[in-house]
Amino acid sequence: DVRPFGQAVRVSEIYQLILDTEERQIGQNNTLQTTITSVEVEVESAPDHNVHALAADHFQPHTWYAGSGNRFFRSTNDGIGWEQMLILQRGAEVLTQDLASLSRRGAPLADDETIIQIETSPYHPGLLAMVSRVGTGQKFDSYIYLSATCGEIWIKSAVVHCKVEDMAWIKWPSGNFLLLATQDGLLSLA
Repeated sequence: DVRPFGQAVRVSEIYQLILDTEERQIGQNNTLQTTITSVEVEVESAPDHNVHALAADHFQPHTWYAGSGNRFFRSTNDGIGWEQMLILQRGAEVLTQDLASLSRRGAPLADDETIIQIETSPYHPGLLAMVSRVGTGQKFDSYIYLSATCGEIWIKSAVVHCKVEDMAWIKWPSGNFLLLATQDGLLSLA
């Protein structure tokens, strides 16, 4: 049984597949040889703690984005299954899935960088903005990342030396802009 990419697999379906295989074996030679004694399903990574950001895609039904600590996830089945797309890393200007695999091999992680908001554009398919924050007490830096590929590739587009509290996409005749509500006032990013 082959599942389409991104479709959730349930443990009960795995057991049913095993039972169906065993029934075929019984039917072929009237003997049953059980080769599988237990099934264990392991999830490599999911947005299971420290989730500060969640956003629905305006153009793709059933697609959601989540930020959990310094990890970015995408779901294409209403949150039944999640795919880790990115782990933020210090000093990276362009971020792709390849960086996520690098981080598993020991590249320095931005452990103190936390994704606090994700905003999908209602005007342009695939356009996302993500804000992460670093700092404690009264001193914060907020990093603004943009993706035009539904989270496949990110570009660090700005650093704001204060807390970004909220953001929203707006469409002006000259193009899409991202409004940033910060503790120091309202900023716009073209």
